[in-house]
Amino acid sequence: MTPDRYPRKWGARSSHHIALSLIGLGQGRRALDVGCGRGHLLEELNSRDWKSSGIDNDASDVANCIARGLDVAEFDISDGLPTASGTFDLVVLADVLEHLRDPLRVLRSAHRLLNPGATIVVSVPNVAHASVRVQLLFGRFRYSARGIFDRTHLKFFTKRTLMELLTDAGFKIDQRTATAVPLENVWPQLNQSRFGRIVLKVNDWLPSLWAGGLAYQFVVVASPLGESDDSSGSV
Repeated sequence: MTPDRYPRKWGARSSHHIALSLIGLGQGRRALDVGCGRGHLLEELNSRDWKSSGIDNDASDVANCIARGLDVAEFDISDGLPTASGTFDLVVLADVLEHLRDPLRVLRSAHRLLNPGATIVVSVPNVAHASVRVQLLFGRFRYSARGIFDRTHLKFFTKRTLMELLTDAGFKIDQRTATAVPLENVWPQLNQSRFGRIVLKVNDWLPSLWAGGLAYQFVVVASPLGESDDSSGSV
């Protein structure tokens, strides 16, 4: 069994935690977590009265979820999602689009899966973050094990290109927010002192000053508009 690939994504300031805070109670409605990994979000959705299912292309993660009683199937979403239409009231793509060759096609297929009045929740890293701008200014572009330049990232997004992508896929933006740099992942001791907690609060505040450059990740809630164009198109 492989270890959890993204063990740090469930901190209080993480994109996954913020995405969950934007999702209300399920009241028995159906949810799909695309790229569900070890199923942490599925467990949270189930606890909030969602009838949740998940798909992931990692056989080990899928087996782990099934062993814990979660409704998960192995599925490669590279060319789109399952073809059933009008099936879910919520689709979540948390830190997924940046790993895809054709995120527009996947979003359009997600559009078809949504019932009237349904929502989609998306989170992606911000390639225009100030730290990236500084690196590029000095001619540096280095992939890493995690973060904005994660070696598995195939696509990169700014605030504008994410909004354009969702619009092109047939969605209306209902709500958007941003996360700050996850300082507590680098320096866990910040939570252990008054000064450290002040630093974290200031850090949390920075994206509100300039989301385009100080947001580490964007989290967006959107709803489908009419029929989505099924044709493929990369960004």
